[in-house]
Amino acid sequence: MVEGGGDVAFVRHTAPHEVSGGRRREWWARDLLPDDLQLLCPDGTRAKMHEYAHCNLGRVPGAVLMGRANHTELDTISNLMVYAQQFYGATTADEFSFSMFLSQAPYADLIFSDAAVRLKPLPHNKRSAELVAGKSLIRAARIVSCDAPQASYYIASDPDFLSEGYTNGVVGHMIAIALFMLALLR
Repeated sequence: MVEGGGDVAFVRHTAPHEVSGGRRREWWARDLLPDDLQLLCPDGTRAKMHEYAHCNLGRVPGAVLMGRANHTELDTISNLMVYAQQFYGATTADEFSFSMFLSQAPYADLIFSDAAVRLKPLPHNKRSAELVAGKSLIRAARIVSCDAPQASYYIASDPDFLSEGYTNGVVGHMIAIALFMLALLR
């Protein structure tokens, strides 16, 4: 949208803060101020970006890795990711070491969102699509695709994901990584 591709963008509530006010070096974000952006509310009114709690089109679940409902494979990948974060989960920058959660400038969000602090496996009883995404998001997915896949969500990048009612982020970068890892295991 900011690059001239349209007038409306559907983004998570943290995105405007992440790209405005000189926080990004890309040409399209350099002069972008938070007041340059506004929310379109369901009732037709507009609001400032910090008013997202009262003006939104719905809640979107936090970033999760997902896969088919094969518990053995999902548990293996989940254990691998949790084990990897013990070695590569540093949240401070070091030019000589790798971090799962930080990207070196000028890059951002290379593997996981730079806002992520840890991975948290979901218990088996919390892995249904309805519990993670919510009924309204599942309903919306079925409206646009009658072949909405059944999936088991299993690693949340937000440590308070389930207790805060999935108010952060979007299912995004994690899907590509999960598919890549599943392809490697096959």
